[in-house]
Amino acid sequence: MSYETLINLLNEMASDFMFLDGAEIDVPAAGKFMNHLDKIAGKAAEANVGHVREVTTGLNILLEKIIFDALQDKGAGLSALGEGISLLQSIVDGYTNSGRYDGNIHNFAEKISSLTGVPVVKTEDASGFPASSDPVETAAVQTDGAAGAEKSSVEKANIPAAEENRIQDESLLRDFIAEGLEYIEEIEINILNLEKNPEDKDYINAIFRPFHSIKGVASFLNLDQIRDLAHNLENLLDKARNGELEIRPPVIDMVLDGADALKALIGQVRDKWEGKVVESFNPDITSFVGRIQIVEKGGEEPPRIKK
Repeated sequence: MSYETLINLLNEMASDFMFLDGAEIDVPAAGKFMNHLDKIAGKAAEANVGHVREVTTGLNILLEKIIFDALQDKGAGLSALGEGISLLQSIVDGYTNSGRYDGNIHNFAEKISSLTGVPVVKTEDASGFPASSDPVETAAVQTDGAAGAEKSSVEKANIPAAEENRIQDESLLRDFIAEGLEYIEEIEINILNLEKNPEDKDYINAIFRPFHSIKGVASFLNLDQIRDLAHNLENLLDKARNGELEIRPPVIDMVLDGADALKALIGQVRDKWEGKVVESFNPDITSFVGRIQIVEKGGEEPPRIKK
C-alpha cells in the first residue's frame, strides 16, 4: 500500500511549522494547521493507519486552546505541536517500512492532556485502532521509579477503571454542553456582524472556529449528528475564508439555520444527561448537505432543515 499522499501532507504541515513567524500561532496559521490535520486524519483512515486519529484529535484540541487564548504555557503548546507533527511522521514511516507502528502515543497524549486539561487517549488493540465500538479513555500512565514498572493513576488510586472512564466521560460531556451552547451564542452574534460586513474575514474566522471546536469534541464523544452538522457548516465557511464562496443572504440564512439546529441538538444532549424526557430532534443531514450544494451554486431559496 502506498502512503505517499499521507507523507506529502505531513511534509507540507512540517514545512509550515518550520516557517512559523515568531513563537506564537495566530488564528490563520492555526486554521491552516487544523485543515492539514483534517486531511491527514481522513487519508490515514482510508489507508488503515492506526494511532493517527488520537494524535490529530489531541493536536486539534491544542490548537483550539491556542486560538481561544486558553493555554497557560504557549511555548509548551508550540513545542507540543512540533512534537505531534514528528510523531505523525514516525507513525506513517512505521507503516511505510513495516506495515505497523511499534511505538506508543501515551507520553504525547499525557502531555496534551496536561497542557489542555482534556483527555485524548483511547484504548486500542495491537493494530492501533479502538478495541471496540465504544472505546474508553485510558488514564494517565506514570512510571514508578522504585519498581521500574508503569502503573496507571487508576491503579494507584485504587479506582475501578470503568468508574474512572465514566467520570472522565461525564466531565468532558458537561464541559462540551456548556461550551457548545456558548459557542452557538458567539456564532449568532458574529453572523449578524458578518451580515453587515460580508467581506470581513475576521467575522468569518470567528464563526468558523466555534463550528470546528464543536465538531472536534462531538467526534470524540461519538455525537455523530452534531459532528456531521458542524462539519458541513465548517466546510462551507472554510470556502468563504479561502475566497471560494461569496457571503450572500442564503449563506447567512443557512449558517443561522445550522446554528439553531446545533443548539437544539446540544440542548437535547443536555436534557437527556440531566434525566429529562425530551422530544426527539433529528435534523436531516442529507438535506442539509444538499442545501450547501444549492447555495454554493448560487441558489437563493435552499430547503430548510426539518425535524
